[in-house]
Amino acid sequence: MWAEPGYLNPVRTRNEFRENDFRAAEIIGTDFVWGVDVHAQLFPKSEDYVLLDRWHDRVARAIRVIEDWVEPDRSEARILIGVYTDPGYEEQASVFIHKWSLDIPRHIAGRVWDLLAVSLP
Repeated sequence: MWAEPGYLNPVRTRNEFRENDFRAAEIIGTDFVWGVDVHAQLFPKSEDYVLLDRWHDRVARAIRVIEDWVEPDRSEARILIGVYTDPGYEEQASVFIHKWSLDIPRHIAGRVWDLLAVSLP
């Protein structure tokens, strides 16, 4: 029903999504994309999650570094990066992601997340 033409009045191109309290939630397999302001939400505090700003700058830098990794680490890292650059992420300035939700070997995923978390100039 909500997706039927004319249901939303007035019609809008984007829904407002802010001030949600996810602190008691376990957020796995959930994407905050298409321009969601992740800094306007309350998220769980755990080392299993990352909240990173300047997402596109971080990804670009990580891709350059990953190209020098050996196989199969490089291929697994490319898969992880690819998931978080799928449609919707191009509109994200910042991301909130559960680090271990993909079926990527943990030692490789850990290297990628560590690389992405390094401070930017």
